[in-house]
Formats: sequence, C-alpha cells, structure tokens
Amino acid sequence: MNEITAEILILTINALGAGILLFIAGVLQKIMNDMDEAAFKRFVNALDRTAMSDPFAVTVATLPIIAAVLYFPVYGFDHWWFTAGLIAWLIGSGITKVTNMPVYRWLGDPNNTDPEQLREKRRTLQLGNNLRA
Repeated sequence: MNEITAEILILTINALGAGILLFIAGVLQKIMNDMDEAAFKRFVNALDRTAMSDPFAVTVATLPIIAAVLYFPVYGFDHWWFTAGLIAWLIGSGITKVTNMPVYRWLGDPNNTDPEQLREKRRTLQLGNNLRA
C-alpha cells in the first residue's frame, strides 16, 4: 500500500467516525436533552452498551488509532498537514475520552440517581460530544 492510499483509508475511517459523533452530538443529544434524568441515564447506558458491542462502531473507533501507530514508522512525518491533522485528532480524541469516560462510568453505577448530578453529567457529556464531533 502506498502512502496516499494509507492516508485516504485513515481519513475515510475518521470521516465515518466523525459522522457517528456528529449524529450523537447533533441528533441524539437533542433527544437526550428532552428526557427526564432517569430516562437519560437508562438511554445513555443502553447506548454505551450497544456501541461497545457493535462491530462497526468498535472498528471505526479503534482502527484509526492502529493505523496511525502503523503509519508513522512506515511513512514517517513528511506529509506535515496529514501528520498535524492526525495528531490533532489523536489529542482531541484523548481529551474528550478523559471527559466522557468518567461520565459513562458514573451513569453506569445504579446508586447514582441524584437528579441535579444527572443534569450536570448530561451537560458534561454534551460538551464532550460537541468538542469531539
């Protein structure tokens, strides 16, 4: 595989992931904002469980990281626009995962039912999803 083909493949997979994130941040977030706190918690837990077991979602989320790790040793850092974009994507993904993963863990705990905290977690999740998308 040549360098341009590898870059197109990585960008295509990232575009699919961006599409999923835009759908979540744009469409599903509006639905989640209209839910009461208990329904929001149930919905996010179901969405998280389903996404983590969906082969397409897992592949789109994981493959670009693997591809980036393989890309740089093979092709180097010569295409600086591509390199800058990939590094920005990796940093952005990492930062929003640090923001969102504690929210998913908190929502997954059946003992966490305080409505005010649920509203705050919803806002945090919305911010993380919007930033990542």
